[in-house]
Amino acid sequence: MAKIERSRLDGTERRVFVTDDLDKPLGLSVDYAANRLYWVDAFRATIESVELVTAAHRRRLRVTWDMARRPRLFALSIFEVHIRHT
Repeated sequence: MAKIERSRLDGTERRVFVTDDLDKPLGLSVDYAANRLYWVDAFRATIESVELVTAAHRRRLRVTWDMARRPRLFALSIFEVHIRHT
């Protein structure tokens, strides 16, 4: 079962952050300006995000192969208001 977890930098206070509707989450990226956590799901061909602190308000963007121009999503970079997938 795939999941995204969070903890303190020393590994304490570990807890499950996102569990629902995940297959293969990869390339986690934090957007501190928008207060969101982003990731790509390679199996579902999606870019997804949740609020950074609460994991609420999940958003999903389905990426078509025409948009991706690659057979699989692997990583994600966020710079200002731009998202780049590789």
